[in-house]
Amino acid sequence: MKYILCFIGLVFQSNFCSATIPVNADSLEKQAKVYLQAYVNHLNQYLSGEDLLAVQNKTSQDFRIPSQVIRPTGELVTYNQADQIINGFTGFLEQIKSQGVKSIQWQQMDIKALNDYAVLAENTAVLLNADGKTIKTIKGVYVLHRSAQNWATVLRIPQTY
Repeated sequence: MKYILCFIGLVFQSNFCSATIPVNADSLEKQAKVYLQAYVNHLNQYLSGEDLLAVQNKTSQDFRIPSQVIRPTGELVTYNQADQIINGFTGFLEQIKSQGVKSIQWQQMDIKALNDYAVLAENTAVLLNADGKTIKTIKGVYVLHRSAQNWATVLRIPQTY
């Protein structure tokens, strides 16, 4: 994990490997948790069948464009348009919906501020059925960026699902 953190630190031109922590790290980490909870809420709105177009638009706004995903195969995919993000998440959500998933909940969020505008989150989520029983547990790594307007995901590394 340290090597991933160092790599991401290099990407954001921070000196993360030397243990320099932003002065407002606690605040950034709390803000990131709020953002990540809102992100999962958008996914759950889709799973519950709410206004799908509105939910798709909210979900696409959770990502900075361009946004990247490193697939479990190692393939790096760049999304340059909101509709690409929407199509990717619609496919994922329809796939888990067909498996009986009715909601997603964060089980664990490990968030680390990289600098004053980026955090790294290594999170575990549970996919639940209508009775609240776990169908599957998934993990992912997220690099989040804070702009003047909002938080958004710039890089996501999901596990195989």
